[in-house]
Amino acid sequence: NFPEISCATIKGLGCWKTFSPRIGGVYDISGKGRTVVKASFGKYNIPQMTGYIANFNPMALFTETRSWTDTNKDDIAQDSEIGPGAPTFGQATSIPKNDPNFKREYALQYSAGLTHQVRSGVGVSFNWFHRTAHNQAVLVNRAVDSVKDWIPFNVTNPYDGTPITAYTISAAARARPVDNYVTNADPDKRKSSYTGFETAATFRLPNNGRLMANWTMDRNVETACDMPIGTSLIGLLQIYGNNIINTSYNDPNSLRYCDERGKIPFRHEGKIIASIPLKWGIQASAIMLSSPAFEKYVNWDITAAARYSADCKGCAAGQLIVPAGVTIPTGSIRVALSEPGTRYSDRLNQLDLGIKRTFKFKERYTLQGQVDIFNVMNSNTNLVETQNLGVGAQTATAVPGSYSIAPFTLGGPGGRPVSVLQARLMRIGFQFHF
Repeated sequence: NFPEISCATIKGLGCWKTFSPRIGGVYDISGKGRTVVKASFGKYNIPQMTGYIANFNPMALFTETRSWTDTNKDDIAQDSEIGPGAPTFGQATSIPKNDPNFKREYALQYSAGLTHQVRSGVGVSFNWFHRTAHNQAVLVNRAVDSVKDWIPFNVTNPYDGTPITAYTISAAARARPVDNYVTNADPDKRKSSYTGFETAATFRLPNNGRLMANWTMDRNVETACDMPIGTSLIGLLQIYGNNIINTSYNDPNSLRYCDERGKIPFRHEGKIIASIPLKWGIQASAIMLSSPAFEKYVNWDITAAARYSADCKGCAAGQLIVPAGVTIPTGSIRVALSEPGTRYSDRLNQLDLGIKRTFKFKERYTLQGQVDIFNVMNSNTNLVETQNLGVGAQTATAVPGSYSIAPFTLGGPGGRPVSVLQARLMRIGFQFHF
């Protein structure tokens, strides 16, 4: 039997009364509809669904093994023959507490732009976008102090040979009961903003042909220097996909490169789309896309038994990474090795071509044949790479008591490709309308 979960029983749970103001306007400068400016502002409250409430669910899915002694030898399990179970069976043991003043997360979005008709059939536009996040939710463990409960020790960065101060949590702090607390992040320590500029031009060609070209430059900047154990806009999840990862409680290791402000450059993306009618009812199309490179990070997971790899820089291959006397009770700690804005993958350049022809029969039936070629240049750009730097693996040799140290695993500084752009592909298709 569990008590009701509602705003009355858990203060700050999320029965918000919030506004979402939105305003926009367009002004015709010339009065002839050839040049207009536009601007808009909007507040977008982050929707919270069952995933948010589930964090406070006192019920949990469990399985357990119970002993059975068939005392009357009838091969039927009786209640009196079943051994005792856990007193907390089916009960969640780590329900977080909620900040009674927890505020709803929201984003503010701004935009402004100008559109101009150069001449009949030719138009250009320029747009600016900006978005900021506010009241971001975080999960913290109040039982661990980010300074007093962590022990510093020195390691060598195998990526470039520079010294790094890493931290391991004390055994005493690890043994304390968890005191998880859901609250809003400190706005001075956690920020998120997006800024984008877009330029586009459209051309209307003869015979209903069209040509469109645009170029976008944008960047997304994150700051996460509050050392939570989890964060998300739609639940208390951890950040994955970049170097701001917290795998322990109020981990000072996460402060390394936690602020991306002033370090992330603008990324540029271009696209050209053309649709051109040819003779004999043939329609040709082309799409040229140049996407920006994704940022690559190098994270290092250090375990107590890990040794420096054979190809690390400034390291003694085979030497234990963790100094003597230092313990890592959490299994491993994660340290960021590369600074934000310094490592990027190759750009993705892709050309797709297509051609189609439509045949009509008796005004009621049409048959359309189409041939498309994707990735005409057969680009093999990496789409996904491993981001974590592995540690040297100790391998036994034929000489008793000796070992060899393998090179970097899980990608190394260059990253190991996981997924690449699909190879050149031709597709032939037909559509029959009746």
